[in-house]
Amino acid sequence: MQIYSVLIVDDDQKTRAISEMTLETAFDVYLAEPGADCLMVAECEEPDLILFDVKTPAMNGLTTLIMLRQNPLTASIPVILMSAETEWCGDELLRRRYRKLDTIGFIERTFDPRMAAQIRKLAESR
Repeated sequence: MQIYSVLIVDDDQKTRAISEMTLETAFDVYLAEPGADCLMVAECEEPDLILFDVKTPAMNGLTTLIMLRQNPLTASIPVILMSAETEWCGDELLRRRYRKLDTIGFIERTFDPRMAAQIRKLAESR
């Protein structure tokens, strides 16, 4: 699967901006806050992939993902979940819960050029 555009969803504006700078040489990047903003941008821009932080105060990743999957316009967009908390990424119970909602993987959020390679690898393994 070729990835040309990525929607980054995070509750922190600075984190979104840094993530954009990290990935903008590899992808067309869209930014959104969790919840309704994410749902609207995903529907309007139709990104090839959604990358979002699951630890958000407004609407957590699970709720957002359920809503994305229920919308026929966004249901098939691949989703990679990210978290700055490496312990969370290793939580097998949560990983299983998200897998049931057709996520393609989990990555640790880093501000490192290798993040684009991780995203491509997960997308290609789909």
